[in-house]
Amino acid sequence: MDYNEQKWSTPELLEEFDLDRVELVLKIKNKTSRIKKDISGLKERTSGVKEDTSGVREGTSGPKEQTPGAAIQNDINEISKKARENKKIKSDEISNMVYEMCKIKALDLSELSELLGRNKDTIRKTYLKNLIKNGKVKLLYENQINHPNQAYKSV
Repeated sequence: MDYNEQKWSTPELLEEFDLDRVELVLKIKNKTSRIKKDISGLKERTSGVKEDTSGVREGTSGPKEQTPGAAIQNDINEISKKARENKKIKSDEISNMVYEMCKIKALDLSELSELLGRNKDTIRKTYLKNLIKNGKVKLLYENQINHPNQAYKSV
């Protein structure tokens, strides 16, 4: 029988599965193969996900409702838009943008760099240093300056 003429059959599920461990036994052309997958950590990783969070139901028309997280991100993007589009902005104007964005949400250095279209070192040494010194912005983890999740929040 040629490869193109080969007939495929649907695999049969011979065993049931439980939520902590999945074991499938597939029988294909008298050959059995076992596939085991441990999914015990799956519940913890998906515990915050809820069904039907799109804001739009089938059969409806109109704009999609915006989630609070998306609205916050849009506000932050709008504040930083001018800096991304124009590289010749006054230092105090960018400092004000950093302050306004960090007032909405704590942002880390990478996020600020991407949002403003500026180098991380420049943001840290020029803008954040002065904002922290003037008491306008604080470290999210004040007792651990080099915390891996360090971010900046406006006071």
